[in-house]
Amino acid sequence: MQRTGEEIEERSHYIMYHKGEVAGHRGVGFLVKSKLKNQIIGYEGISDRIAVIHIKLYNKHHKANQKEISNLSNQICESMRKDRRKRRINTLENHINRTGGTRKALKELREKGKEWIPMLKDKEQHITSRDGIQNIATNYYRMLYSNQIKIHYKKSKDGKKLASCSEAPGPDRITNELMKGTIKDLSPILTEIFNEIIRTGNIPKQWAESHILYL
Repeated sequence: MQRTGEEIEERSHYIMYHKGEVAGHRGVGFLVKSKLKNQIIGYEGISDRIAVIHIKLYNKHHKANQKEISNLSNQICESMRKDRRKRRINTLENHINRTGGTRKALKELREKGKEWIPMLKDKEQHITSRDGIQNIATNYYRMLYSNQIKIHYKKSKDGKKLASCSEAPGPDRITNELMKGTIKDLSPILTEIFNEIIRTGNIPKQWAESHILYL
């Protein structure tokens, strides 16, 4: 694109960015469809041979994932509401059958509704105020779900901290005994897998499968 100067031109169907220093000699530029305008973060002309464009790309499954998460959240909220109603009715019925009144039942329900974490430890301080506890919890989950979090591999001499060898394997038939015996080789691989899950937000479907036996 042999044009002098650095300029951004908007046309009907595309946006053109160009950079050049000598007319008719070298130059660099981009043609971007207009529909991507809001996703363009910026341009950077390094020289008349090199330029960089920053575009924010969206995951094609983003909307589907958001819808699935929203539906799951609604189901959880509805289940919680049903559970509260059921607990309230059971509490009232129990007290009516035992005492013939509802005063103690209502008191019990009010007390249960005031459950709160009494204290959290932040570094070397013990935080007991409600605002302080909320701030600690908020900061913790903000860090937990941010893109900056990363799991680091730490060498271990053995796999003693893993689950008991007597526990049955899942659908993949991988036993805890096998995991313990190969923990040194598996740890770096698992670390990479977990970091990829955190980065992409995609959890393997196989991990949601399990065998449940009724005894």
